[in-house]
Amino acid sequence: MSKRFLQALSLMVTMAVVCATSQMVQAGKTLRYQFKQGEQFVYAMDQVMDMKMNIVGQDVEMKMNQKIEMLQKVEAVDSAGVASISQKITRIRMEMTGPPGTAMKYDSAEKKKPEGLVAQIAPLFKTLTKAEFKVKMAPSGKLVEVEVPAEFFEKLKETPGGNLLEGMFNKDSFKQMLTQAATTFPTTPVDQGDTWTNSFAIDNPLGKQNVETKYSYEGEETVDGKVLDKIGLVIKMNFGKLESPVLAGATVKIKKQDSKGAMYFDNTRGQMASSQIDQNMEMEITVGDNTISQILKMKINVTITDKK
Repeated sequence: MSKRFLQALSLMVTMAVVCATSQMVQAGKTLRYQFKQGEQFVYAMDQVMDMKMNIVGQDVEMKMNQKIEMLQKVEAVDSAGVASISQKITRIRMEMTGPPGTAMKYDSAEKKKPEGLVAQIAPLFKTLTKAEFKVKMAPSGKLVEVEVPAEFFEKLKETPGGNLLEGMFNKDSFKQMLTQAATTFPTTPVDQGDTWTNSFAIDNPLGKQNVETKYSYEGEETVDGKVLDKIGLVIKMNFGKLESPVLAGATVKIKKQDSKGAMYFDNTRGQMASSQIDQNMEMEITVGDNTISQILKMKINVTITDKK
């Protein structure tokens, strides 16, 4: 169980990072990012997860609180408004409770050498905090270029469960995933009630994971004294088949899902202010002769502020 736990944890942590790195309407409004060379922003993500599973007749519950901080720097802006941006995770904190042997507490800022289960997963966190991602983002939010250091993938292969993440963690597929997952605004002005969709697919040990997000412009809303544009979102997920899955014979059936949230965009300044997502899923995972029933409840809050 420890090995499967570490594999699943590696996937959850990295997807959380992907998520952190790819964040991002009054009538006839055009939504656009505006960048200035030298600007620096701090992305702070707070993820709370409650997962209940039934494994071979045994009920298991795990709770996790993960906090990730990322620094984003605008290195340059060209004449078309495309920004060259560097992104680096500056701190990862995680606290998890669950069955005996799975509890852990980790803080990348802690100098004390990790022990026990934390020591096994710490290399993944260390790899993530050392890597510097570079992207070029258009005013629409589209990523037109993604650069990830080669050593990032080499180090990931050395982490627990790294071999199970080969579909995600090669240079081309990872860059494609980040590009597809980025939230982009419509090229035309939007009115209240207008909708648009974004979708992407990634390979993971259980199959091809397809994610579709439907966005809806919900108008202006005053938040902490600022007039922001609220964008509602609904997320749908399913799993398809892979030609050569790492876990051969594994299948995932999503029995119920209700995942939605909102983003708040400061269109005057041209920057995202915050986002909130509530994700609720009921799944059935089959690996060989074993079937695992899983209920997942997760809240993800992201705030973006100027670096002081």
